[in-house]
Amino acid sequence: MLVLVVGVRLVDAPGTGRRPGCRTTGTVLRPPPDRPAGRTSPVATGYRGGMPLPARAVTLWLLRLLTAAGLAVDAYVHADLAGERDLVGDDISQGTLFRIEAGAASFAALLVVLAATRVTWAVAFVVAASALGALLLYTYVDVGTLGPIPNMYEPVWYPEKTTAAVAEGVAVVTSLAGFLAVGRRRGAHRRRGGGGP
Repeated sequence: MLVLVVGVRLVDAPGTGRRPGCRTTGTVLRPPPDRPAGRTSPVATGYRGGMPLPARAVTLWLLRLLTAAGLAVDAYVHADLAGERDLVGDDISQGTLFRIEAGAASFAALLVVLAATRVTWAVAFVVAASALGALLLYTYVDVGTLGPIPNMYEPVWYPEKTTAAVAEGVAVVTSLAGFLAVGRRRGAHRRRGGGGP
């Protein structure tokens, strides 16, 4: 009886490491038994969360410094203008509100420098966004008096006001970027550690 074997090449070459009669279907690379298939060590590759480790660290520090700088400028401008706004308002003067904003911006800047967590990024974003929102609102809308809050309508731009708006805008963008970056990193850690979503 004649048996035809189709598609199988017999190898019997010395030094190849294969036994005669084996199929040459290519080399299959398998991961070590102690590491699940499809996962690669971040230490070996230099990657974590889709970005090289040194580049990620530099990016996060740049975001922290830009956020802190924007908040620091915002704090300085409000503290500098507070004295001349003390006469605006009855129960709570505009100068008092400016000092509160200066203190909140300084505190948020310090938090971001000391620790870059989702909480500190969120605090920085809220402080910067509220300051920028109030500045734009009272520039373009005559809100009037809101309870103890005086009417701070000021439909003009001047150097210190423009500087504060730019600094607050930078802090808004960079703090939001930092918050999202930290969130992606935590998600990557959970997927590597437990395999969950």
